[in-house]
Amino acid sequence: MARRRIHRYVVLALLLIVAVLALIGAGAWWSSRLTPAFYAKVVERDASRPANEGDELERRLLETRNSARRVGQWRMVVTEDQINSWFTNNLPREFPDAMPDEISAPRVAITPDRFQVGCRYRSGSIDTIVSLDLKLYLTDEPRVVAAQLRSVRAGRLPIPPTQVLQPLADAARRGNAPLRWLQAGGDPVALWTLPERPADLGGKRLLLEQLELADGQLILRGRSE
Repeated sequence: MARRRIHRYVVLALLLIVAVLALIGAGAWWSSRLTPAFYAKVVERDASRPANEGDELERRLLETRNSARRVGQWRMVVTEDQINSWFTNNLPREFPDAMPDEISAPRVAITPDRFQVGCRYRSGSIDTIVSLDLKLYLTDEPRVVAAQLRSVRAGRLPIPPTQVLQPLADAARRGNAPLRWLQAGGDPVALWTLPERPADLGGKRLLLEQLELADGQLILRGRSE
């Protein structure tokens, strides 16, 4: 079940990225071919990243699911190295058909104030790294996660986030994760409501109490009732 859930979220994330590609203009060809600094840094670490870090991510997700099936508190910490190792090693092995042919090498970078995700896109004459810069946080509404879309880029070419809202909403709906939209500081904010009683938690009520970004880490804490 944990692996199927990973697959669903990975496909959703990739659909969100692909949705912006139609906005790349021919006049911005050179800027679109430049690699974002965060992505280059993450890829540079690929050779030194242990291959079994992706397996560790799956173990942590399974342990958290099992903890959440019992009444009480639970906590999960995953690292960007675990996520990127999973993208590099586990994704092509376990879900070889998950990504379109045009998409490869998805990677993430996590710092205290941002969650960045990017991937390589090749189609015809287009060869670029598409990336999203997000601020993730919990809202005052129960189980509602907010993703503030601070920038969208093709290479180092900025694309106005407001131009991609409908494609992102359509992609999220296809991934069975419908979004609501607000504005914060001039940026669009996607709101995603977690199910109150997920099917794989044995009827337990899920409460998410903490979502924190640290250097290279995503920290989640909650409880089940």
